[in-house]
Amino acid sequence: MLLHNVSWQQFEALLQDLGDHRAARVAYDRGTLEIMTPFPGHEYYKEVLSDATKDIADALDRDYESYGSTTWRRKIKEAGLGPDNCFYFQNESLVRGKLEFDLDRDPSPDLSLEIDLTRKSLNRLPIYARLGVPELWCYDDGEITIYHLQEGEYVEAAQSLVFPELPIQSLPYVIEEHRQQGRRVLRQAIREWAKTYRTTF
Repeated sequence: MLLHNVSWQQFEALLQDLGDHRAARVAYDRGTLEIMTPFPGHEYYKEVLSDATKDIADALDRDYESYGSTTWRRKIKEAGLGPDNCFYFQNESLVRGKLEFDLDRDPSPDLSLEIDLTRKSLNRLPIYARLGVPELWCYDDGEITIYHLQEGEYVEAAQSLVFPELPIQSLPYVIEEHRQQGRRVLRQAIREWAKTYRTTF
């Protein structure tokens, strides 16, 4: 659902009405509001890529915090958005155990995940840019595209800022190779895949 001419106050009121355990995901861009209800395929890859990010971090001994689909917002930028998942890596020590955020004072997540970006009605990249998220992984049709925030815009990148030693674009192939073997086997395969690059960087 796409709604226009929605004020910031109406957006905030909607978030309050939906509560902390909302099933729908929302995005707000200067008066335009998108409300989406995820489908099973979307949720499957959201969970797989979220688990993969955590498993890679564990395999490489990287500290992280994960805040799921938290709806991040900045009133002054008229921007609000809930990613499929988001992580702190570079700024993990600054937010460790933190439960409340204000992006005017706290750092934005270092990495956000977006699944099926092209199926969304609202272009999310400018929203992420105004929220100041340095890196995005966008999964669509079996491929991951990495974006880095540079001078207020996202540019496609060959390497991840979070895991520069890994060929992240190869991750979907690892997933598809083991998907039919079940989640436990898949997660083990991803950890082993990550470990093969541990001593090469």
